Amino acid sequence: MDIHKDYYAWITHQVTLLNAKKWHQLDIENLTDELNSLARAEKQNIEYQISLLLANILTWDHHIPGQNQRTLVNIRCCRFLIDYLIKDSPSLESYSKDIKTIREAYVYALFRAAENNPNVVPSIFPKKCYYTSKDLYEREFIFE
Repeated sequence: MDIHKDYYAWITHQVTLLNAKKWHQLDIENLTDELNSLARAEKQNIEYQISLLLANILTWDHHIPGQNQRTLVNIRCCRFLIDYLIKDSPSLESYSKDIKTIREAYVYALFRAAENNPNVVPSIFPKKCYYTSKDLYEREFIFE
């Protein structure tokens, strides 16, 4: 079974071999690559959600006209999705709160905030991330 010819068939074959405990027949090299890819994808997914959360917090903090109600809903949705991802993979919690992760996500958030608000250029936002995990996950946002 070749991973490059039929990915789905390769996966199901590997699962069959695992269930049958036929360790010697497993495609260890490609299995290792695939598992590493899955782990990276999980981290990228949570980083993407953090960047969306940051983009909405930036929009909120910089009082972009007409964005308050929608932004508040988006902040709540991002927080919910991040919580959901962490419940599925609890080891991602420390990654989601790591200042390095937040700073990396902030770079993308700058462009997302500007993209979501066509009359805004990224330069209105601070170049350096000053948000902490407490700001992202515990701060109250109230629409008045």
